[in-house]
Amino acid sequence: MGQGTTQGGLSFNGVSGGDFGSRFSWYVEAVQRRVSGNWLQSTVDPSVAAAPRVVVVFTILRDGTVTNIQLTQRSNNNSVDTSAVRAVRDSSPLQALPAGYSGSSVNVEFWFDFKR
Repeated sequence: MGQGTTQGGLSFNGVSGGDFGSRFSWYVEAVQRRVSGNWLQSTVDPSVAAAPRVVVVFTILRDGTVTNIQLTQRSNNNSVDTSAVRAVRDSSPLQALPAGYSGSSVNVEFWFDFKR
């Protein structure tokens, strides 16, 4: 994720409730690594030292395709917001959903904390 204390985090909500993250923690970690790795701080305006949390929600389909990307909490800085959405978009497709998961998709809330 680069330098500083920039961080990202996420939560999953599957059809069987909130247990997706505990049942498939390896998948959650893989998604976090992929999206965080695609979050390019270099695309953020260099004059920005820090920004409020950005929250992006999206859906992962059974085959790993990312859809329904929505910005639900803005940082009030367009370059930070755009960078966060781009990180999610550029992560598609992700790994297919786990075989042990019965749903056809899972909803994800991913947050980005930007600080240089």
